[in-house]
Amino acid sequence: MSKRYSKKSFRTVTITLGVIILAGVLLYACGESEKAAEEGAPPTEKQLEAIKLAVVGPHSGDLASYGIPTIKAAELVVEHRNSMNGVNGRKIELIVEDDVCKPEVAANTATKVVGEKVHAVLGHICSGATKAALGIYKDSSMVAMSPSATNPALTQSGDHPNFYRTIASDDAQAKLEVDFAINTLKLKKIAVLHDKGDYGKGLAEFVKGFVDTSNNPMAVEAIAAHKKKYGKDPGAFFLNAYSAALALLNVIEKTGSTDYAEIKKALRTEFVATPLGIIRFDERGDAIGVGFSMYQVQDIRPLVLGAA
Repeated sequence: MSKRYSKKSFRTVTITLGVIILAGVLLYACGESEKAAEEGAPPTEKQLEAIKLAVVGPHSGDLASYGIPTIKAAELVVEHRNSMNGVNGRKIELIVEDDVCKPEVAANTATKVVGEKVHAVLGHICSGATKAALGIYKDSSMVAMSPSATNPALTQSGDHPNFYRTIASDDAQAKLEVDFAINTLKLKKIAVLHDKGDYGKGLAEFVKGFVDTSNNPMAVEAIAAHKKKYGKDPGAFFLNAYSAALALLNVIEKTGSTDYAEIKKALRTEFVATPLGIIRFDERGDAIGVGFSMYQVQDIRPLVLGAA
């Protein structure tokens, strides 16, 4: 017994089949996408989380001249790396926070930085502010690297396993200065002066106890980049901060990870070329391979002010 179908019926069947086929294609495509992801297909740009690098220091107040060069250094490094597709395809984002070089402010700033879920900290600048912040970073499994905090106990006490620095500690600087004065300049009498501040007084004490590298091509290039972008010479600790930014991004690139343990391990094992030299860090967090420059002031002439 035969059945007769109208044109309308055929259209309905055709549409129904089309919907079924389309649904099948979509399901297949989704399945293939999931399979590709499982097999390690590269993620899309939308899926790549930015690497957050905090830059913390005195950006206002009396000691801003110590902190602002670190911002400039980080900006130059990040701008260059982002122009080359970032780190393993991940763009770098700077989170800039001001601690005014005061411990009580630094603790609050560190808490804010942790809340931003940054992956590493470039800073702080002053030793007191650094010490106040380090415990907060340690509790949050976060590495901090200072270009300028020189207090020996920051690395030598063992209390701050998350801390690294690209500057020599006060005692190391003092020994170098004394050796240079006695063995190179052959001086017999040395006057030790300081400004009664934490840095100056501490360094002076170490000097009494014992009695940065300008030709590096990377240093020349970094300084030239600063002059081109900002129209002037860089300020204090610029090269140390530039080197710290390179070191932090280098280990994230080498490990392919922002994991705390991975970063710590890589900082101690992976060498990186910087304006300070080819460096890595020892078990305490002090830089190995940092070069020094000694400057000697000569031919000082008095400046006479007044009408001719």
